Amino acid sequence: MAGPNEAVVRRFGDELWNKRNRAIIDELVAENWFWHDVPGGMPGNRETLLAIAEHNHGALANTDYVIEQLVEDGDKVAFLWTLRGDHTGNFAGVPPSGKRLTLRGMSIDRIAGGKLTERWDVTDVYGAMQQIGAIPQ
Repeated sequence: MAGPNEAVVRRFGDELWNKRNRAIIDELVAENWFWHDVPGGMPGNRETLLAIAEHNHGALANTDYVIEQLVEDGDKVAFLWTLRGDHTGNFAGVPPSGKRLTLRGMSIDRIAGGKLTERWDVTDVYGAMQQIGAIPQ
């Protein structure tokens, strides 16, 4: 049986990446949320999360986000995830390739009061860039 924090993480990922519901950020991400490993040296706040979601939604069509494995321990949830999408828009400065992109990562979310409060991330951006021809394989 899923714990309450696992349910928050699963719902957040499904709503944001599969259903493209950016309003879920207001619902499930705390105002003082902090992203420890935000890409590109941007501030680790909700505005950055929204900007990255908007960027990815514009760059990738037909997205499919899946949590491959998940472990809940107290107020933290660790999980491996895969996001697939068709590269139909500008992705990190790379023009559309039309290729199916697979982005993988692992995250740890801290949850308090039913909201995400912190995130630690490792994402294989290098591998994604190879797939769309931005970096030689």
